[in-house]
Amino acid sequence: MLEQYLQSPPPGMDMRLWKQAQADNPDSNNYIPVPIIGFTEIKFRARCQSEEAALQASWLKRAAETLAELRTRRAAAAS
Repeated sequence: MLEQYLQSPPPGMDMRLWKQAQADNPDSNNYIPVPIIGFTEIKFRARCQSEEAALQASWLKRAAETLAELRTRRAAAAS
């Protein structure tokens, strides 16, 4: 199914651009090209990336808090 997706460009996309997108893919084992056409799609992608960044920042904050707590416990146990 993935092979079929990659063989022919999505509607409205030039074959040359589609092949170039595949050639520019930094990690073809994990990523596939997805066309973004129009401001609405760009806006949606930007919102998704912002939400993902916020989730990752939240996770990092929790990890830092947990690490600080573990350091405090270790220091208390060493005393």
